[in-house]
This record gives sequence, structure tokens and C-alpha cells, in this order.
Amino acid sequence: PSHLIDSGVFATILLHYSLANPSAFGSCPMGMRYYAQLGARATEAGMGEIALRVLDGGVLLNHPARGLQDLAKEAGIDLPTLALRYALSTESIATALVGFSNLSQIEAACAAAESGPLPTLIRARINPLAGD
Repeated sequence: PSHLIDSGVFATILLHYSLANPSAFGSCPMGMRYYAQLGARATEAGMGEIALRVLDGGVLLNHPARGLQDLAKEAGIDLPTLALRYALSTESIATALVGFSNLSQIEAACAAAESGPLPTLIRARINPLAGD
């Protein structure tokens, strides 16, 4: 994939990027697939970035890393909101693709996006929890 970024042919990139695995921009938690900081490379190349799998295909909700639920509660939000706002808090991420099965999920995602980036202190505490 890095050769495709370097080619200059593509304007945007879809990135797997979530609370559970932020390796498109940072370190990779043990046991997770490493996305080789492709997001950081795309940023350097001036590409637009779209986050997908921000809920890790539901795994994040069904088997959240220890501490993430507590952090969401402390921030006064639920885990899906924390996950979406985390992805959208990355300055180079233009948008996030999320799936829905009902209207209330669409409304919740819109409300999360409209809430803006996570506070810096909350965001700083996420990455150490992701690998738990």
C-alpha cells in the first residue's frame, strides 16, 4: 500500500482506524494487525483520509479493551460515541464510514460527529488503554 501512496495517483485512502487498533497513525497493540502507519504516510503525501471500522466491525462493542468503557463513562458518553469521536479527533481524518441498522444509530452517529473532537486529556488516555 505505501507504493500506492507514493505514486501520487490517488487522492484519498480508506484506513482501518479505531480505539482498539490505532496503528494507521501510531503504535500497534499486541496481537492486532499492523497498519504500518499508513495514515501518517498519507498525511505526508497530502491525501484525504477516510476512517473505517471505527467500531472494529462490532468487536470493540462486544469485547472492549479493559478501561475504555470506564473512560467513556468518565467522559459522559457511550463507547460508540467515544470511538467515533476518537477517529474524528485525528485532524487529517476527513470523515468516518460507519454502518447502521436503525434510525437511532444514525442519529447517535450524527450527534457524536457534531460534538467535535474529544478533549485532549481524554484522547491522551486512550492509547495506553487500547492494548489492554
